Amino acid sequence: MYASYEKKENGLIDKGVLEEKEENQYGMDFQNLEKTKGCIRFETEDGKEERIVFEAKYNIDVSVQSSPCLHLLRPKEKKRNSVIVQNNGILNTGPIVIQAKVNDDVVRTMEMQDIPYLCSVHFDYEVQPEQEGTLNIYVSAVLSDEKEICLQDNEEFIQLHCTEEPVYRIGLLTGYMFDTSFGDKYMSLQKLNQEFEKVGQNIEIQTISCYYNENDEVSFDTMGFDALILLDCLWFNNQYYAEPFYTILSRFVNNGGKLFGINSLDYIPLQNWAWTEGMQPLFGIRSDVGVAPYLTQYPLAELTFSGDSFLEKNSYKLWNSTGIRPSIKKDNEWFQVDWSEEFLLPGAKIVASSDQTGLSLLQYKENVFLYTGYFHNMCFEKEPDTFQFFSDMLQYLSEPSSDPSIKGVTIDKPDTIRKGDELQVSVEIKNNGNKTTSPIKLKYDNGKTMEVDKFVWKICTNY
Repeated sequence: MYASYEKKENGLIDKGVLEEKEENQYGMDFQNLEKTKGCIRFETEDGKEERIVFEAKYNIDVSVQSSPCLHLLRPKEKKRNSVIVQNNGILNTGPIVIQAKVNDDVVRTMEMQDIPYLCSVHFDYEVQPEQEGTLNIYVSAVLSDEKEICLQDNEEFIQLHCTEEPVYRIGLLTGYMFDTSFGDKYMSLQKLNQEFEKVGQNIEIQTISCYYNENDEVSFDTMGFDALILLDCLWFNNQYYAEPFYTILSRFVNNGGKLFGINSLDYIPLQNWAWTEGMQPLFGIRSDVGVAPYLTQYPLAELTFSGDSFLEKNSYKLWNSTGIRPSIKKDNEWFQVDWSEEFLLPGAKIVASSDQTGLSLLQYKENVFLYTGYFHNMCFEKEPDTFQFFSDMLQYLSEPSSDPSIKGVTIDKPDTIRKGDELQVSVEIKNNGNKTTSPIKLKYDNGKTMEVDKFVWKICTNY
């Protein structure tokens, strides 16, 4: 019996009876080996069996797979996307041509002499839509001598949409230690994006690593992310000690970005309490407060808002088996207690609490939230209201808003200044929100005003 381990349904590939080739020697020729991790099981009439587990591969087998990318774009935005072209076969490919087309226009072609067996290359291409519409992208890998048999995965199709309506991007921040596929495997990001699209909301959630480009710009700023999720230890980045990384995220918040922390200060997986302790003020928690992880045997809890809820519901039934809560010392012993205002900085508050000690939703100023529990796909399955809470929080963070601010002022001074001379002053205004502003007035020179025309999101304009 020959079957595939990778196919949960209809895994049987072939079966039959072995022929006696020589005395006490039996064999069978398999003409239909499939590209899969398979098993051949030999069984005798008296119930004894022998198994051979193996992985079948083609001689040459090229595949094209898209890396995570943003599917909702703003007009005139330039984005660089990437695909992985891999040779899964056991022989080198020989000459190969990789090409990307956007709406049938070739945007990049790369010719290579060879991709060695079991090796891969990254192929980048850029898109920059001028106006709203759909971008159909085809990336193909073609071998010059046509030696490949399995061709169905030699082409990747990606569809992007450009819209003039507000687009809201939420990034699940990952450090260099973590695979970006973690997001969908454990947090149902694909399901969330499908739900947002179904109801017509231009919200996209995607994993994003923290890195700087050659202009010293951080990734989630250059890619136009409006909010970041800081999940458990996934966002830990050892390239930056707590203080500079705190500064990076604080600047993001000061520029209108929003943060949603989920069990963000659990130091146990990292074995680095100093790093998480340094991040406490980012969430409105006093730096001198001890924060410790906890486990509970009673994971079903109800989170209730203390006042009017800013979400769809006033209370949520949540599945939560672990979290973080304050730890205090009394009579030379440490005790874990529930959250209260005494542990928070001015401007921070508890907006929702629960019947589980330590499970709360904290808010710091306008743009920072911390859920002190932890959830993932298993929690969503145990109690669907947990997924609903996550989805509702993301929708709340993505409400359209315009947030104009003065980014900088420069004075063009002449070599000499005389009384009565006029000076040229340049003012750089940035809309930190995700919605086009209405016309605004710029006040200058003791009460004078100048009307500034509306300008779109994430764009700087000089006046």
